[in-house]
Parts: sequence; structure tokens; C-alpha cells
Amino acid sequence: MEEAVRIKDDIIASLRTTQTSVQTQAFSHRLLENHVQTITHIVRQLSKNIEMLESQIILRDHISSGSSFALQSLDQKNLMGIGDLRGRMACDASIAKLSGDISATEREIYKLQQQITKLQTSQALQLRETELK
Repeated sequence: MEEAVRIKDDIIASLRTTQTSVQTQAFSHRLLENHVQTITHIVRQLSKNIEMLESQIILRDHISSGSSFALQSLDQKNLMGIGDLRGRMACDASIAKLSGDISATEREIYKLQQQITKLQTSQALQLRETELK
């Protein structure tokens, strides 16, 4: 860019001179050609840079889109996992309650068996007493 500006300034200075000799016109013509070539080179380089940036933006957008999709998928899996855990917790709570109920029932059965055993023993004693009488 600096070279293009310098050439442009040289062209303007050359065109401002009042001498219009063939040599000055040839020099001005060469300066103008150099200026056009420099500007063309700069424009081509800028075009390449823009294309490179566009491809980088497309790649970044593609990666971002893939990341977003993966994140949504992970979020859905987490929600399903949380639902499963809630179901398991409810099931575990039910199992724990049933287990407690079974333990209480087993204790009651054990107490009843002891009472039955005492009653059978007492009945057997009463029967012997009755038989003895």
C-alpha cells in the first residue's frame, strides 16, 4: 500500500510539471503502469485474504454447528439419565419401604410364633393337669 501511495504521489508530481517533454510523458506513463500493477497486486492479495477468511469462517461455523449438535445430544442424554435416576430413586424408596414392612411383618410373625409356642406349652400343661385330675 505504501508503495502504491508513493507511486501515486510521483505520478501527480510528474503530471503537475509544466514541461511535457516526451521523456517526462514516458516517465509518467511508466509510473502510472507501476501504480496500476501495484494496486492490482494489492487487490489480488486482499482477495486471497478474503477467500481465506471466508473459508476459516465456514470451518468455524461448521465446527460450531457440530459442537452445538453434540451439546444438544449430551443435554438430551443427561435429561434421560436424570429421569432414569428419578425412577430408580422412586423404585429404591418403594423397595426400602417394602423391605421395612417385611421386616416388621417378620418380627410380628416371630412374636406370634412365640405366643403360639407359649400357648401350646400352657395348653399341654393344662391338659396334663386335667388328665391328672
